[in-house]
Amino acid sequence: MLFKFMALDWRILKKNIYVVIIQLIAVTIIGMTHPVLVLPFLTVLLTHYTAGIFALEDKSELYNLYLMMPLKRCTIVKARYLLSMIGALIAMIVGTPIMLLCNRYGSSHYHGPFAWYLCILAATYCVYAISSLMIFPALFREPYGKAGTRGFLLPILILCTFFIAFMAVSVMPAYSSLTFDLLEFGKNNFGLTFVGLTVLATFILIISYRRSQRLYAKRDF
Repeated sequence: MLFKFMALDWRILKKNIYVVIIQLIAVTIIGMTHPVLVLPFLTVLLTHYTAGIFALEDKSELYNLYLMMPLKRCTIVKARYLLSMIGALIAMIVGTPIMLLCNRYGSSHYHGPFAWYLCILAATYCVYAISSLMIFPALFREPYGKAGTRGFLLPILILCTFFIAFMAVSVMPAYSSLTFDLLEFGKNNFGLTFVGLTVLATFILIISYRRSQRLYAKRDF
């Protein structure tokens, strides 16, 4: 039943697949000046794309259909999280060649060890976990009509503001080596950076998932 529900969600989401194309174009443009941001930014965008199912189900009142199906609420939560994780994984896989191409043909060039890439992956995983914590509990707690601003629009605005701020700071002469310094710090403290970020992200994701399960179980339709 879990995978059938995921397939149902995907059939609804793929009607707006053009959004993903727009996201890929936007990420590529940003990557031409800041290739390191390609993976985390694309992951955030695809996470919001998969979370868009809440808006679509609220618009079509699909939750009434869910209540008539032999479907447990915990299964719905599992399916939504699993779908978002698949989206994040696809973002990392698709984003990697985009990042490499942007790094080669863009205005910024970073040539370093494989440890840099692993640190970027760990940071991306952490960003995904944070975005999940900001999005899913709020949308599972209340219908999208009530929680859309707090659980969907506000998180993307906050995260995009963070990315824009990082881009703005990194082009300042005094902080022109900020990205390089962060990558070097990750390489020189690889165990602390990679393992630490991975453990932190997993912990945040578990909190997000358990909170969503608890809130959705109490939700009054």
